[in-house]
Amino acid sequence: MCVSAENKVVDKATAAQKATTDYVKALAEQSAINRKYYSLRDKVVNTKSDSQDMRNQVRDLENNIDKTNLALYMQEKMAKLLNSDVVCKATKECGTGAR
Repeated sequence: MCVSAENKVVDKATAAQKATTDYVKALAEQSAINRKYYSLRDKVVNTKSDSQDMRNQVRDLENNIDKTNLALYMQEKMAKLLNSDVVCKATKECGTGAR
């Protein structure tokens, strides 16, 4: 083999090795990008899930507050009704009725 042919073979081998090295570097960079992407995606998914859990808890709390407020309102109205003159008169009149 002549020197010129050997140089071409060496050049091709060097180019192939460089291409392989560049390809491996690109794969490593892509892998790092993928890891960052999936990590970020997982954080977003977890944040959405946490956010939904918080919304559910707030909704449940609002429902409990509404029920408590309604119960307090009804207790206040019943207390006013039971302490009113109308109930006192009705009971006295009914109490004196035919028994």
